[in-house]
Amino acid sequence: MQYLRQLRVSCRIMAFTALAICPAAVSATSCMGDRSTLAERYAAANAIVVAQANSCRGPALADGSRCPGEEYQFSILEVLKDTEPSRDLSGTFKGDDFTGCGPVFRLGQSYLLFLDDEGQPLHRFDGYLDDEYARSGSVKESVRILREYRDNIVDDLSGPWSFSDSGLSCDIRHRFRGASISFSFQYTNQEFRDETLIGVEGSGPRGEALFEVKNTSNWPSRDEIDTIFEYDGPDFERESVFAHVVVENRKNASDGFVTVAVRQHGWRLSPMTVRTSGSMVSTSVYVSDMLGGDAALAFMRELGDGSKEITVTTNQPHDDAYLNYPKLLKTRSTQLARSVASFDRCVSGEKRRGAIITRQ
Repeated sequence: MQYLRQLRVSCRIMAFTALAICPAAVSATSCMGDRSTLAERYAAANAIVVAQANSCRGPALADGSRCPGEEYQFSILEVLKDTEPSRDLSGTFKGDDFTGCGPVFRLGQSYLLFLDDEGQPLHRFDGYLDDEYARSGSVKESVRILREYRDNIVDDLSGPWSFSDSGLSCDIRHRFRGASISFSFQYTNQEFRDETLIGVEGSGPRGEALFEVKNTSNWPSRDEIDTIFEYDGPDFERESVFAHVVVENRKNASDGFVTVAVRQHGWRLSPMTVRTSGSMVSTSVYVSDMLGGDAALAFMRELGDGSKEITVTTNQPHDDAYLNYPKLLKTRSTQLARSVASFDRCVSGEKRRGAIITRQ
């Protein structure tokens, strides 16, 4: 339980890391963005383009990079889905003015635009392609997949499996309609395995993550901590590869179980429950389901480097309240090969970001 115990301490004290490792602590906002998959966005759009804002509408003059009335003349850099019949997709598009949830256009910047039947952007889908925006990386991944689909390199629009390395652990994450799947591996040096590490802003000379070891002997008691994260989950060895499956709206681990299947091979997962309470966040319960060790590795190996269909099944108690179950959620491993090599190098120790850890 050492892995889970350290995670518990870190989450209880470091509320600012809740988005990364404690999703139950995240509250909704009015502009959380569209949750549809890339395949659904593709089907909804009449055309999809990469476009650049070059000038203001008509004779209007810009104030810096901003146009009056938020109306911009766009040129098309690349067509990812064409209209039938094909036509000129350039034109004047209106952006938001920071009060809406769509993109805020600026001169000289480029965007991924999903166009409706009238040739106007479907703003709930559109995204920024410039690096200054936090979500530009995921938008660039969407462009890459759309380009491969257009060029017949892949035959489906399943989303990316995004690799990341925090300096303490590495993972691959994949989101699809109704659920998400991730594989993770924690490689923190044995010297710090029972320590509580706090992230520090910046990075080391080789890109290492920066952390400080916190002395917990003088920490306040449980009753004095503003936000409490409680964990109840499976007991896996710390050096294991873990597979996590998060099914949307799964609130109670006792409501049946979750399985994953690839072709004829299937695995039943063990639930992990996170309970959050305190004045900083609303009381909530978050349930994910896990595989660890050999089972997680077998699941990953079965996905291979090809386009394999993955089925996630949620099995509920068979009574009148659950007539619509079991529920089947499906995705594909088409994009996994792009990231799995990086994950394998991290697990083997061949290439890791690493961390510089100091004591207070």
